[in-house]
Amino acid sequence: MIRIITMVVKLMHYLLATIFLRFSSRFIWLHNDDYVATFQKYFGVMLRFVPENEEDDAQEENAANHDGRNLVEIRNKWALYLFRFGTALGGEMAFILFFTFLYWNVDEAVGRHVVLVWGICMYFGQALKDMIRWPRPTSPPVAKLDDNWVLEFGMPSTHAIVGSAVPAAVIYFTDSIYQNYFGIGVLIGVAICTLVCLSRLYLGMHSILDILGGLLIFTSFFPVATFLINQYESEFFACEWGWLVALFVGIELCLGYPSQDHWNPTRADTFGVVGCFIGLLVADWLNHQESSPSLNELVFLEETCREQCVWRSISDIILLAVIRQAVGIAVLLLTKKIAKKVGRVVASYLAMIVPMCMINESGNGRVTPGVGTELFTMFYTYAMVSFIAGYATPLLFEELGIGKDTSILNIVLPYFY
Repeated sequence: MIRIITMVVKLMHYLLATIFLRFSSRFIWLHNDDYVATFQKYFGVMLRFVPENEEDDAQEENAANHDGRNLVEIRNKWALYLFRFGTALGGEMAFILFFTFLYWNVDEAVGRHVVLVWGICMYFGQALKDMIRWPRPTSPPVAKLDDNWVLEFGMPSTHAIVGSAVPAAVIYFTDSIYQNYFGIGVLIGVAICTLVCLSRLYLGMHSILDILGGLLIFTSFFPVATFLINQYESEFFACEWGWLVALFVGIELCLGYPSQDHWNPTRADTFGVVGCFIGLLVADWLNHQESSPSLNELVFLEETCREQCVWRSISDIILLAVIRQAVGIAVLLLTKKIAKKVGRVVASYLAMIVPMCMINESGNGRVTPGVGTELFTMFYTYAMVSFIAGYATPLLFEELGIGKDTSILNIVLPYFY
């Protein structure tokens, strides 16, 4: 049964890649390195050839780095800082800070929904990368200013996916709560998406077609993700074996991930993404089982919390949010460190019991499908981190007397309206 489901998942990946490639082939002229180089030059990134006999002290003082024999000159430092910040918005630390802030200080349901949308869009985006296998822009003519993710393929851009999916999910799931701020949310979302997408062009990591491909993945899977959440979330929480269903889905998504010809970090990162939203699902399922008030009770509790928070100043609310964030992040970093060590030990024992779970690399460099020590560790580590974030950390906040009375936005936003 598991093997059949895994084959279905792989077939779905193949069909998606086929459709995606046929659509992208009509715009293949946008997969041109010269366009990326022109964009870089517009913002002051220059790439010039350096002869081998040229002395180091004769190089330009404003050189940013060396790309082989090519000297990269940055003539606009502010553009470099801006676009590095933009690409950092799509990194792991930005996700940890933003998702936990949503969950601990705004609304647990909104935080969970945003993580689910992010996870679904990222999963299919990463899978398409390993199936399409289009290279990143070459240097020259492009100046590569980012060493992260350089071993991954370029199409589609997952930065473009998350740069559009996360703001859109926040706007969509908070619209019913903060209707007066929809226009402001759209403007901020468009600005963030634009900055993240353009930063990948500036750093020389993606072509224009890669960026458009990422936006296409977002527009294709965002409706699917929101439909699944709206349609099946209540049934999932009402299911007695919901946690087992979540784990089964997570394992199947990992087993059905496309195989790789050569190692790159995309597959391991995807296992971490799946672990994140599966761990949070299990945590929220457990929270629901332990305390499941009716809708009327939830409304009454929210109104009571708002009345109790009237006496607090905005500085008190912000201070509590900062304390929760600091304590929670410290707990998660410790959890990640411990879970990574435990995951490696567990994976080594599983490898002895079930040898087929190991990844074997043959003489021709082909990586055979399997879970593997690294992949299991990634899944286990981030599943534990998200589970602790969703279940144990809020309990710790209550014990320390810094629990969330109401959403911080209920207190802060009226000051700006």
